[in-house]
Amino acid sequence: MYEASYAALPVLADIATGRAPGERKQAVLMAGLIVAEADTAQRACYASQITELTLAVRVCLTEVSADEPETFVYLAQSLLAFENVPVWSQRLELLIEEFEAECPECEALTCLLLGEYADECDVELHPASTDELTDIGARIYTMARDAGQDQVADWVTRLFGQATCPECETRFAISESVTD
Repeated sequence: MYEASYAALPVLADIATGRAPGERKQAVLMAGLIVAEADTAQRACYASQITELTLAVRVCLTEVSADEPETFVYLAQSLLAFENVPVWSQRLELLIEEFEAECPECEALTCLLLGEYADECDVELHPASTDELTDIGARIYTMARDAGQDQVADWVTRLFGQATCPECETRFAISESVTD
């Protein structure tokens, strides 16, 4: 991200709201990437555009079909960026990407897959039950379920669940590994 990237936010907000031609979802996604990097001063400078983008992304989220879970994840990540939610505004995409988590006990790095290819993950995953989800985990889970994104909701239970370290067999919270 460059300092000049923020200057694109008014144009992206115009596209996202339909005041300018262009693809609304793409404008929202690009703006989400920019805003996720914004500091307090930049957020204040572009507050009206961020408000408009927040409304636009909420509409976009309702338009994503169940067979587009990746699009839903990226849009949800943009929403979290506009709402200034730390960590998950930049890391929610881990639901659909391979990543490494560090065991808090032995510090071994473990490769994890939580989304569509979780069955190919060599690590034993222990999804959280829905009543164990709290705060941001519960919010993202509910957002996915309410939008008919059952696959994404399932992935969220993995992200906020646990994994067993293949080296020392310690169970550790995946989300805590991400936030640490």
